[in-house]
Amino acid sequence: MGKIILGIPLAFLLAICAVAQQSAPADSGGVAGFVRQPNGTPIAGATVTASAVCKGDNLPPDRQVKTADDGSFLVLPFTDSGCNRVQLSAGKEDEMWRTTGDNPFDKGGNGTTPIVTTPRSGVPAKADIVLGARGGALSLRVKDSVTGQFIWSQLHVERVKVANANLGTMDIETDRDGGANTLLLPVGQYEVSVQMYECKDVRYQPLSPPREIVTIESGKKIEKEITVNLRLLKPDLSSGNQRPCKL
Repeated sequence: MGKIILGIPLAFLLAICAVAQQSAPADSGGVAGFVRQPNGTPIAGATVTASAVCKGDNLPPDRQVKTADDGSFLVLPFTDSGCNRVQLSAGKEDEMWRTTGDNPFDKGGNGTTPIVTTPRSGVPAKADIVLGARGGALSLRVKDSVTGQFIWSQLHVERVKVANANLGTMDIETDRDGGANTLLLPVGQYEVSVQMYECKDVRYQPLSPPREIVTIESGKKIEKEITVNLRLLKPDLSSGNQRPCKL
């Protein structure tokens, strides 16, 4: 009986806190709205990023919040800054909703990124963010076929041409211990090439970079291991390393 009596005030207190949080936006200033899927469905747990877009060098750092269960969000104003214009973006990487905005691999951008003038107090400005198309995850690492060890490498990722449009490229690195680097990419085909690798703490550029074609599908994750034989790779001697690595 004692546990039940003690539990009632706690539940009541939590309910009061919840109501207080819901009523806070009425005079908080800033910007409030919803993050929605392309079909209009609100999405919970998305990350909303607010970036100041005023002129000048002393801009405040980006601010991030999560959407509530109903897809709503509230970003408080940058009261410690003279900037009250923010650009909003959103994404939910664990469900492969890519962050909205410009991306080197997109044709025409991804979703919406509204720019809003935010009041410092009073009723928040209103703005909704619409996500773009879901992407797919690509996890990349490079393994030496002889030792079986994963190695540090620099990889060049390029999207295969889409509708005669030349899209951007990206250079990434695996971890120092050879651990994978994961990208969230638009659906499509990509060419991945090994631009640099490490052997005995010396970095080499291969004369003929190993290449792989990877197809990204919506909502799926691909773990790609590019296998190389360091004994057979011919380094680009013009890069400064005058002889191949000997293991």
